[in-house]
Amino acid sequence: MNGLDARNEDRADTEKNGTPISRRGLLAALAIAAGLGLAGLAYADTDESHGAGRGGHYYWGDWNNGALYNGNGFGCATHWLEWDAHAGQTLRVAMAVELSSNYSNPLYEWCCMQPFSQCGDTNNLNTHRLWYPRYQDNYIEYYWNGAYWKTETGRFAFDNTFLGAGYGRHDTAMHTFGYPSYGWLERKGATESTSTLRANIYLFNIVVNGYNAFGQRYGADTPFDFNNAGHIACVQKGMNTHDDAGGDLNVKLEKIAIRNRYDLFGAIVSLSNRYSDSDLVIRGDGSGEWSRLCQKKDGAGTTDGNFAVELGSACDEYGDFLHCLKSVCFKGWNSTLYAESGRGIISKGLSADAYPHVDSGFSNAYFEKLWVWHNPQASNFCNFWVTDSLKSEEGYSQIVSNETGLCISLTKSVKSDGADVCLWHSGTRNGTRGVSSVDWKANEVVFVGDVSFKEPSNDSKEIEIGDPSSSCTPIDIYKTLSVEHLTRFILCDSDAGVRSASLDIVGGASQAPWGLNWFKETAANRLIGFPFAAANLMRGFYLKLASADVPGSICYSVLKSADGSWSETYRDGQWTELSDESRIWGIKIWLEGDVSDGFDLSIRCCTEKTGWGLRHESFKVDAEHASEITFAGERLIAFQLEAVPRPVGAIKLLADFSNSLKVQLPDDASGYVYAQTCLVRNAAYATTDSLHSAAQRYRGTVTSSTPLFIGAIRVVYHADGFDDKSVVFTETAQPGPHTASVDATSAATKSHCNLNDHFDEDPGMGLTGWFTNKGLTAPYGGSELSAGDELHLYARNRCTLHIEYAKGSLEPEEGAVYASEPKDDAATVQGALELPDFTGLAESHSLDGIELPAIGDNGAGHMAVYYGERISLAAPTGAYRKMEDGTWRHIVCDAYLTDKAGGGRPCETSRWSGTPRYISGGATPIRTASPAQRDKYHPGRGCGLRPEPAHVPCRRCA
Repeated sequence: MNGLDARNEDRADTEKNGTPISRRGLLAALAIAAGLGLAGLAYADTDESHGAGRGGHYYWGDWNNGALYNGNGFGCATHWLEWDAHAGQTLRVAMAVELSSNYSNPLYEWCCMQPFSQCGDTNNLNTHRLWYPRYQDNYIEYYWNGAYWKTETGRFAFDNTFLGAGYGRHDTAMHTFGYPSYGWLERKGATESTSTLRANIYLFNIVVNGYNAFGQRYGADTPFDFNNAGHIACVQKGMNTHDDAGGDLNVKLEKIAIRNRYDLFGAIVSLSNRYSDSDLVIRGDGSGEWSRLCQKKDGAGTTDGNFAVELGSACDEYGDFLHCLKSVCFKGWNSTLYAESGRGIISKGLSADAYPHVDSGFSNAYFEKLWVWHNPQASNFCNFWVTDSLKSEEGYSQIVSNETGLCISLTKSVKSDGADVCLWHSGTRNGTRGVSSVDWKANEVVFVGDVSFKEPSNDSKEIEIGDPSSSCTPIDIYKTLSVEHLTRFILCDSDAGVRSASLDIVGGASQAPWGLNWFKETAANRLIGFPFAAANLMRGFYLKLASADVPGSICYSVLKSADGSWSETYRDGQWTELSDESRIWGIKIWLEGDVSDGFDLSIRCCTEKTGWGLRHESFKVDAEHASEITFAGERLIAFQLEAVPRPVGAIKLLADFSNSLKVQLPDDASGYVYAQTCLVRNAAYATTDSLHSAAQRYRGTVTSSTPLFIGAIRVVYHADGFDDKSVVFTETAQPGPHTASVDATSAATKSHCNLNDHFDEDPGMGLTGWFTNKGLTAPYGGSELSAGDELHLYARNRCTLHIEYAKGSLEPEEGAVYASEPKDDAATVQGALELPDFTGLAESHSLDGIELPAIGDNGAGHMAVYYGERISLAAPTGAYRKMEDGTWRHIVCDAYLTDKAGGGRPCETSRWSGTPRYISGGATPIRTASPAQRDKYHPGRGCGLRPEPAHVPCRRCA
């Protein structure tokens, strides 16, 4: 044991002077276990005896299967260790060590150890007590999991002077005698494990019967001189207290219960708090070295509420990557969320018996400041867990500091803008359950809005868009220039715009050293592969379309060696070739099928030496023209892939993505120009990208909603009208010969609109053809167009009204007698049951104030009309016939504007008659058209019959 003397200054000095100390060394080997429960309470003395003198292990509270949590505790104690001092005098001592926890968070447990001692004597000689409270030169060695850990010196004295005078046995209660409890933070692991703690307690310079180890009389006023030689007359009784206490206690260490998400790396996100429904934002103007964080409504729309999610500097206990959250508000995106003081603030707070109080600010172990550090290094203070444990609850996560185990939280229960955000945990097991102020939803921020063109000058070939900051979000709220807009210009022959604003692509990668034993499917615009280190070379990958409005495939090929050939084409979820030797020296990616008509691709690669490089933008590529992206002899680690919408009818890329808002038009440019803008990190202030710096471009591309028409001839097709609402097709034509577009005719044709010969057919065939005037009197058979012209063409659909006898109506019957009234003495009517015949009627058609040409397709039982006309039908002359059962029947007709057999329906209100049915003897006034109405009747007026199968808003004719 002499080797330990140097740890006690007093003993070391004595031995250095050459005077050895005569000791009665009492070794008590006490074993305890460090049980790391998720919740604990401060140490509570619930057993005054602590089992001392009895020996063995003991516990209190809800001690279950060796786990320490929720206010339970356990320890071990020795039996009494006794030895004779003089005849009839006996000394004894017993010891105990107990373990408890008064703090727990998701990653750490605060283990608190407290040693206790108990002393006594049996005195049959005199009234002197045998222990005195002086010269505390004893010490304790701690062994963690069997290995030496640390030594505490200078304490653990014994004192039974307060027992008073008397003979017989006298024992003290258990006391700490000033020896402090010791606490430490223990990191939890990925699996449940067991740890042990042993305390070896050494006692020196024992005073027996008033005399020290050197035979000096020891009293209240007697100085103690270690340098004086002497002797001690007592004899120690030896015993092995480690075995006496029952051996080591083995206590389970609970595993880390949270897990990291992996789907956010490479994304730019906003962090929305569940309690306040506000976003985490940076406080201040971005110019200071330190910045506090607070909350703000709708913070996602400004860069102070946006964070780039990058790979942290370490992995967690499960082998998953930790997160580094960098503020987009500052130049270079190098300002990182940072736990200010680390675990030191917890240890300091707990050592000072600090307990949580919501109004105490950042002053104790349960709170810590959350900063943005403007000069980040590879520090664990910047590593965070973004948990997936709350995914089932509306997509919320908890964000936990890897350094401290504290959660990002609101400082106080307030919801107003500007309220502080900090790191916090209640220090109890499941301490954040139900606490919504620590729940955050990480939403990927999408760049949205619109851009518009400035009015170009007549003699300039340069066009320009307005500042996207005024019409798109998020915006650079503090004008720090941390982000910039990149814009491209595309010439199209159509003004149809983009069919779909987004296309989701996902994929996964196999990387060294994990291979297929570990890979994650992620969004391709965020990250394919995990570039944690230069050695994590990609071995293979797959891609697939996760969402697409139109059919198609994503295709890809890899360069298998620096001087080799390209692989076969893989598509739609197929893995590229995988082998331990295979590495990727280049990639080609393109779209096939209908989906390729609506999207281009933006690709950014990370290689082993360069790290992240520039983006490769495609435009209307196929397998033959796909860019061969190689890396100058380097190999691939990871890549990003984003689908960029392409406007319909794209002809030419006038300018690829750049930070210029202008483009110079070529002399022969004609058509519709679209501007497309995206939001990226400002390259002028970005330092060299590390492997971890995947986030660079916001998701989403904004396309101008209104294109700029330039140079070319615009041909506008109107159907069934002549205002803007009637435009069914627009094309851009070049100077020279021109004929009407077949696509325009198809767009203008209404279903079920036909003349009589095709009444029951679909699609419709009743379109007039194209005319150059609104009155349809100047047919368009083609023309020679000149630059600067704008041509408007007009057409209308024509429909047929069919009239038939209604079911149950009277019909012409040879020999039948018809009466003008439902009376036996009414006059006879001849030839009253014939369907109306419109042959030879003078046609008159008028719509929208324009007189239209005659159609010329009237006949018996049918009449031709233009789509949109309103028609009145005069009621037929009253004609009745008395039936055998004495009832009267009359004529009823149905008028149809669509075919019955093909799914069209008759106008329910187009049935008309001279009189309703009558029962014998009934007499009811008959509703007919008035003489004036009959005199004024002609087709093309009145009843509101519209030739449209699903919508025929008619009313009964009077």
